[in-house]
Amino acid sequence: GHSFGSCTVTWLLQSTVLKPFIKQAILLDPVSILLSEADVMINFLYGVGDNTPLRFISTELFVQYSVRRHFFWYNNELWLDDIDDSCSVLICLSGDDNIIDAQKVKAEVVRHKSKKKKKLDLLFWEGASHADCVTSPQLWKEMKQYMLQQQESSKSIIRKKKNN
Repeated sequence: GHSFGSCTVTWLLQSTVLKPFIKQAILLDPVSILLSEADVMINFLYGVGDNTPLRFISTELFVQYSVRRHFFWYNNELWLDDIDDSCSVLICLSGDDNIIDAQKVKAEVVRHKSKKKKKLDLLFWEGASHADCVTSPQLWKEMKQYMLQQQESSKSIIRKKKNN
């Protein structure tokens, strides 16, 4: 899920029914990590700067209504501890993101990555802005490579379990 779409991925990862079936996820510029910090909402609602497409999106009437009246951070925040140990997650961050504090999210991911059971991979793109990963073929290739590595890693674990 990209940006606000990471909230939907969060719901799936938190679902007691679906959680066991999710083996791989990718989060691009995820707003759902550290959502309880004020950065995301302040930057999105008030501080979009000169980014014209983002300003247009963030000031659109129905987006404003939804975010201000029907967005509850506690239902949308992804706590990395809550990700199932069998799920591989690739988190991609743009270093110059103007919505999330990419350095703060990076530090949180690195902290959780040190836990041996967590399968977290991190791509951090210095100089990239929010959503640059969506329009860059080079960054897509990099994400694809990580996802294929995660998939191969998951297959080898499944093969080992079947052989035991």
